[in-house]
Amino acid sequence: MLNDNGKSPVSVVGDAGRREVAVTARAMLSSIAVCCLLLVSHIANATDAPGEVQEVLVLYDNAGRYGHIGKEHAIMLENLLGHFATEVDIEAVTRYQAGQMDEYDTVFYIGSTYEEPEKWLAQGKQERYDRYQDFLADVAGTNAVVVWMNHNILALADLVGGRKEFAERYGFRPLGIDPDARYNRVRYKDVELHKGVVVHANPGASIKTCINEIDGNGWVPGDTRHGPWDCDGALNIIRVDSVSDVEVHATAYSTLDDDLEETPYIISSGNFWYVGDLPFMYLSEEDRYLAFADVLHDILGSGIGEQPKRIMLRLEDVSPGVAGEQLEEVASYLEREGIPFTIAAIATHQDPRGVDSGGVPRSLEMPGSTTAEVIKRYYEKGLASIVMHGYSHQWSGGDNPFNGLTGDDFEFYRVTVNSDNSLEFHGPVPNDSAAWASSRAADAARMLLDSGFRPFAWEAPHYMASEADYMAIQEIFPVHYGRLIYFSDESPDGNFFGQFFPYPIYRDNYGYQVIPENMGNVTGEPFPGYRKVVPEDLIRYAEKLSVVRDRVASFFYHPTMGVGDLEKVVDGVRAAGYRFISPCDLGYRCDGSAVDIPEKEIEPEPERKKALFGAAAVDIQSILAIAVLLGGRLGRRLLVPRGVPDFRRRFFGPAAGS
Repeated sequence: MLNDNGKSPVSVVGDAGRREVAVTARAMLSSIAVCCLLLVSHIANATDAPGEVQEVLVLYDNAGRYGHIGKEHAIMLENLLGHFATEVDIEAVTRYQAGQMDEYDTVFYIGSTYEEPEKWLAQGKQERYDRYQDFLADVAGTNAVVVWMNHNILALADLVGGRKEFAERYGFRPLGIDPDARYNRVRYKDVELHKGVVVHANPGASIKTCINEIDGNGWVPGDTRHGPWDCDGALNIIRVDSVSDVEVHATAYSTLDDDLEETPYIISSGNFWYVGDLPFMYLSEEDRYLAFADVLHDILGSGIGEQPKRIMLRLEDVSPGVAGEQLEEVASYLEREGIPFTIAAIATHQDPRGVDSGGVPRSLEMPGSTTAEVIKRYYEKGLASIVMHGYSHQWSGGDNPFNGLTGDDFEFYRVTVNSDNSLEFHGPVPNDSAAWASSRAADAARMLLDSGFRPFAWEAPHYMASEADYMAIQEIFPVHYGRLIYFSDESPDGNFFGQFFPYPIYRDNYGYQVIPENMGNVTGEPFPGYRKVVPEDLIRYAEKLSVVRDRVASFFYHPTMGVGDLEKVVDGVRAAGYRFISPCDLGYRCDGSAVDIPEKEIEPEPERKKALFGAAAVDIQSILAIAVLLGGRLGRRLLVPRGVPDFRRRFFGPAAGS
């Protein structure tokens, strides 16, 4: 509802920030998830982004209780911009200096806090208020491209004399935000995308402020409905006054409220762009995030047109504990189909409780294993490329959080299971350090090399490591294949957020080149209360991804599941027009020549703090992946919003690696 002045009667601070839909455990791990490279010293793989390098400034709000959301989204935007020939600076808008905009080609403003300047003024922060006014004045007079996202555009209208004067200048007028609206869809290129939708709320998911799409009712105590749930229906409403001056790129509408008219969502007028909300909130494989990622081409003038539909496959959690015949069955099928693939290889297999070996503890190494023989055969044929997926994909100090079994547990982050089956993220494992992470990665890489194949990239187990781990391992592996989690110095302690990408990223916030994974994976039988992910889901994700002009679709599959579901996905995505490629086809050095594996012997792993936690009796059929980041943010505690037997799936924005 809007006041007479068009402003919301309530302060909406980072709309979805209040709705901490988290991600739960083992049933979630399955699906979470660039094309241009900035010249950095360690990058020696894919080709550079075409065109001249653009200077980009990303400004963000940071006032109020949820002020940290601004920088989190700024980092996510920086990551997407890593697909283009850009140099990016990030700064709080209240640190902006008058005239600073003139030094940049493009300026993004993330309006995550409703009435940002007024909040600082109310705290007696006059200087921050003044800096915001300098920013407004420069926006009104700049020749740079300006992209305004979400709140506070009425402040710009006030600066230029009011809404009428604003409309005369830009061809449209802002009417304010409707915080109670139910805009749950975005239409882009005639494709329906979600807008802040949690497709499946698993037990324990925090959906108290969300609306159920099935019956249109909100959450009530004891609610057992799964969804879909609409969690981010608010929208900043605008009206186009001059169709000759304004181009509407995407529209928002509601499937819940017939009285809501379809309205502009992303528009442009000259050098000014406007996005009606924060596209990083509740991002998922079917979300309007995809529309925004594609529109960046138009904003930056990349000159890239529609590209062929390409797709990649990664075989997941291949340790020496995986039966050679299982891997052979899947690999031989892919060879017959002419499909190149990547193998996420784990250097050792650890089963301290004998989960997979009749109660007898077991420890295996890749060199000399039957698994290595199969991998080497397809590697030497040039059909398989290799990714290092951890030394053990578990923690030597006990259950982390399930049973200590390779592929099930986390390696770099300490995690436990709560009574409601949500996961508690405590931080890096004891004794974590850059030196330890680097040594562990180097040990794993050397062991794979001794097995007869050289990894060209790495993938964090369950897509999760500490910031120190990511940075240290980047010195060995400049390429990461899959989703990552990120940290902000303005976020509460313990908070992190994940992100997937619709295209290759050639420089993310850590400096990585990132090979995308954006479809997740098919899962086995789900954990009780969770939703099974089936081939039809992945096929639909690939179809939605088609709105991104240079998309590279990417999914992973556990060879222990056999060939049946994989065949269905392959047939479905091919019918949708996709062609399977290898990361090598994108310019990555699949021979591993860009990887710098230290030759020196590594220090023994430090003694681990023994803290065994009771193992939850869970069926770990399809290995977890990392909780999804709904709305672009995660905290310490993750509850599964949409179930899949793989943990990763819901951590990184609906899919997470294993």
